[in-house]
Amino acid sequence: MRAGHPLASGPVTLLRLASVGHVAVSRRGRTRGALDDVLAEHGLVRTVVAAVPTFTAAAHLIADSDLTGLIPAGYAHQVAALTGAHLYEVPAELPALPISQAWHGRHDLDPAHHWLRDQIRAVVRSAETTVIRRPPTGPDALPLQGTS
Repeated sequence: MRAGHPLASGPVTLLRLASVGHVAVSRRGRTRGALDDVLAEHGLVRTVVAAVPTFTAAAHLIADSDLTGLIPAGYAHQVAALTGAHLYEVPAELPALPISQAWHGRHDLDPAHHWLRDQIRAVVRSAETTVIRRPPTGPDALPLQGTS
């Protein structure tokens, strides 16, 4: 959430989390996800104000509004370092995000494309066991700027 967001004034509980507007991230425009299932178990419902296709789009909306949303921890820490956004742990256990690759069928047999897919798969697999609970600092911290 942005710095100074009303939710930042106290502990983030499921009740308080459900009381604010949310940004959902979905390539297909879906507004319901794992957080909604957790909230429903407690008789709560959240209001999704916008659905965007990327975590970057969600970060931009969240940084300049009273909306909140779920963004992977590593990326959220990078955004917070640049924008001053306030981070919070979701007060519930949520399943891991599924990660997949998609490409046009004409690239199935392209050796360079196959190599790139293998590199991406290896990076994602090595990161699957890494859970970031604090902002990365020091020489290994990744800046948000640039492309990679």
